[in-house]
Amino acid sequence: MRKHRGMISLGVVWYLFLLFPITASANSSWHWISSKKPYELLLFIAPLTIAAEFAAINYIPQIRKPKKVLLVVGAANLASFLAPYLLLLLDDMLLDNIPRETTVLTIEQICDNIPYYTVGVVFLIVTICVELPIVYFTLQNDCEKKRRLLLTIIGANIVTTGLCALAERLLCYGKW
Repeated sequence: MRKHRGMISLGVVWYLFLLFPITASANSSWHWISSKKPYELLLFIAPLTIAAEFAAINYIPQIRKPKKVLLVVGAANLASFLAPYLLLLLDDMLLDNIPRETTVLTIEQICDNIPYYTVGVVFLIVTICVELPIVYFTLQNDCEKKRRLLLTIIGANIVTTGLCALAERLLCYGKW
């Protein structure tokens, strides 16, 4: 492991580089010009991330209770996919960017003109903060290797979030 620290560090730096948005708005309006917007991709990517996390969490820590693991991972992913949008909505409400007469906004209304990708470092942090306690505390009694379970949950979320970020950056593009 010590021999590979340099390569691991370089990999982490490149991974974080992919997650950081690099844009400047200059007070102009943003338009997504690709056929898909980042939030629309999440509907297609979500089943893949759930499948990948399920496989990792069920087999690496050797839980081997597929129905329970799938249910827990699915619920945790639903919570973590909704959390950033709820934070965006809360942020807009706190900053008074939403008119008082508006009570319910759709994800499309919240995200249509946001000039950045949905999945990034903050999304990863929120995902881990939401999913980790749900999955870990629900499955810890079904696992003999609790540390392996903890590391698998974190690792699976890092990998799947990275793949989501990569898909967004490859398939979605816009301009000012």
